Amino acid sequence: MRMITLLFTLAIASIIGQACQNNSNPVTATEHPGKAKFDAYCGSCHNSSGAVAPPAIAIQRHYKMKHKTEENFVAAISEFVLNPSIKKAILKPAVKKFGLMPAMSYPKEDLTLIAEYIYQNTFEKPNDDETAVDEPENASLKLGSEITKNTKQLLGKNLMSAIKTEGTVGALAFCNTQAIPLTDSMMNKYQTFIQRVSDKPRNHKNSANEAEIEMIIAYQEQLKNGSALAPQLLESNGKKWFYKPIVTNQMCLQCHGAIDKNIKPEVLAEIKTRYPEDRATGYAENQVRGMFKVEIKE
Repeated sequence: MRMITLLFTLAIASIIGQACQNNSNPVTATEHPGKAKFDAYCGSCHNSSGAVAPPAIAIQRHYKMKHKTEENFVAAISEFVLNPSIKKAILKPAVKKFGLMPAMSYPKEDLTLIAEYIYQNTFEKPNDDETAVDEPENASLKLGSEITKNTKQLLGKNLMSAIKTEGTVGALAFCNTQAIPLTDSMMNKYQTFIQRVSDKPRNHKNSANEAEIEMIIAYQEQLKNGSALAPQLLESNGKKWFYKPIVTNQMCLQCHGAIDKNIKPEVLAEIKTRYPEDRATGYAENQVRGMFKVEIKE
């Protein structure tokens, strides 16, 4: 009987030991399944630079102050993203600075995972100097990074406003009539040339040249291989040019995604009306669809 008891005890200890061993490496926040969805849906706007929307670390801090449990935190973020309003906004200074975000029609289960990830993750603290997002030592790279960041912020803020007030079709009208004038305003501010170029342009004025197409293809291969995409400086015809890749996110797919999957019929009709020679569709998330191009005058 004593032997049976001993064997039973050893068996239980073995099971408990195995269970502890299996749980010795729990899933961390950075490995959370919501991370990939956050990167795809939210990362381009809510990154640490705070360029076009409040950074995730600020969202996390303010929501945790109001909602002490993870369950309430997740519910509050999910509800706000699906139906944003000034009344429900916790970060009211951010709404004043960036405008109210448009409603996002993401699946509820995806929003839950994203909110869980935001609650659990340790985010990088934003740099106090917003012009130093990449902190390049080279002065030309630093200037190019500043110009592209501020141009992207201006375009992104106005695009988000157009989506909020007019929907995706209205955003197309904005891009058609306002994107180039807004870019021109940044050209005047910095007294230099700024352009977005692509190997598959929507507007033929943004067509990349042969050398730039090779750069875009190289960036696309780097992204496929998991390599970091660094800005580049090139000299051509006595001028210095700064290039930075433009990568798609979930929001981009409303106008640049697969025609039979992401783009609604009314949006496609508007694209064909405004851009008869359009080539800028067929993208998936996290793909290079072009580059910012800036002439560096030092």
